[in-house]
Amino acid sequence: MRAVYVAGPIKGTSYEQATHWRLLAADLLGANVEVLDPMRRSEALAGETSLSGTYADPLWQQKAFVNRDLFDIARADAVLAYLSEATTVSIGTMCEFGYAYALRKPIVTVLNSDIHDHPFVRELSTFLTPEFGEACDFLRALLNV
Repeated sequence: MRAVYVAGPIKGTSYEQATHWRLLAADLLGANVEVLDPMRRSEALAGETSLSGTYADPLWQQKAFVNRDLFDIARADAVLAYLSEATTVSIGTMCEFGYAYALRKPIVTVLNSDIHDHPFVRELSTFLTPEFGEACDFLRALLNV
């Protein structure tokens, strides 16, 4: 089974904003792709309107989630970076972006706003599109699933 890490803003977003597109990605990528979701096991955060980045749950302590996310990127076959709904630059997502590139992971980026429109994002992306569905189609073709 292939695996895709889904990178995108979390801090400062609502639980709904952080999870809705990740669930859609899992649906569009299909059963033969494991979605490595940094929001997994976060149901206790449902209803939060501005995620702060750290909580009492050991899984949501900073050291835990940073290392979990980097571990997931290392074991992924590719990264889906969703930057379209960001309201501010996502430092965490940009760190994940650079880490994925350093590990030579293909990065498929959805970008249709100016917030993350930067030469590094454009040049490090394997595939760049403003359309979420097109990004998922590209990933399925890339992974041959």
